[in-house]
Amino acid sequence: MDEDLIKLIVPILISLILTIIISVRSIRHGSLKPTLLYTALINGVILLIGFLWLWMSTPDGLAQLAQAGIYGIAFVFILVINIAIVLIGKKKSF
Repeated sequence: MDEDLIKLIVPILISLILTIIISVRSIRHGSLKPTLLYTALINGVILLIGFLWLWMSTPDGLAQLAQAGIYGIAFVFILVINIAIVLIGKKKSF
């Protein structure tokens, strides 16, 4: 794989895995809103750090715009996945 592609994908995968783990663990212990807020915050921080890291290392403006779009779409998809996990987990726990 290309090194730039790996740099782009790694923060997305870290954010996805970490927020899924936190969502699954907090289904039994927390309520719905704090869990979703916490996972969205972690998701946003990890993707923002990855975005800033790539923004500094990429000289091309079009590539920077594309990676901003990719991280924005990834944020929404990860958030939807976490909402689904929490809602399904809450229904099964009651």
